[in-house]
Amino acid sequence: MLLALIAGKSVHKNLKINRLDRQMNRAVEDGSYTEALNNARTLYDLTGDEKYLESAKEIKTVSEMKKDLNRAESALEDGDFSFALQILKDYRDRRDLLPDKYDDLKKDFYSGLERQASKYRSAGSKDQMVALVDSLLAMDGGNERLLAILAEAKASTGAPAQSVDASPKPKTEPKPNQRQVSSNGSKLSKVASNLLGKDITSTALHTNVRSEPTINAPVVYALEKGSTVHVYRTVIEGNIIWLDIGDGWTSHKNFNGDLTY
Repeated sequence: MLLALIAGKSVHKNLKINRLDRQMNRAVEDGSYTEALNNARTLYDLTGDEKYLESAKEIKTVSEMKKDLNRAESALEDGDFSFALQILKDYRDRRDLLPDKYDDLKKDFYSGLERQASKYRSAGSKDQMVALVDSLLAMDGGNERLLAILAEAKASTGAPAQSVDASPKPKTEPKPNQRQVSSNGSKLSKVASNLLGKDITSTALHTNVRSEPTINAPVVYALEKGSTVHVYRTVIEGNIIWLDIGDGWTSHKNFNGDLTY
């Protein structure tokens, strides 16, 4: 009777272990890492088997890796290449834990960086692109892909079509319905020319600084009211004069108190 009871308990325990083991593996496949981790810990308590302790450690690492890769993807959407590169470096040797997700981030990082390079070329901001890639190489020296992008950026000569310091185009008589637009453009060009090389102070309560001279570009950071910046370059887009303040671009409309039209 006693032997039967012991055997029954042993069978019950083994069934429970097998069930928890299946649940743990299924939870990992589904990405339910908290559930998987709890199962691994329970299995270790039941069996004392070190393999479940190792499983718990690996599940915890995969869970943290997934969170970091997701954060890196979000950072890329905001134009933060340095954070994404750091995550790629941190998990380079553990890529096999989440190979598809890691490779997706890597692909998005380089394609995003190449799009950024193209935008900088279009804006005539070669120096900013070179500075960006240099900062990334400082984090990951010897990265052949970054070195290739840097070489291409240094070789680029793309000057913006509407840059204030570009060579003037031959003047043509505007059509009647274009005269107001031309007048506004001339007015903005004059203001833009006067701003080059000047130190000006923000009059807006909150001034966004973007990664490139366009309203759809990611915001790098924000200036507070009263911040003084130096204007290194200007680009006109529509009715906005974009000011290159060294580490980003901001609209002249944030400095109206300092401008004379």
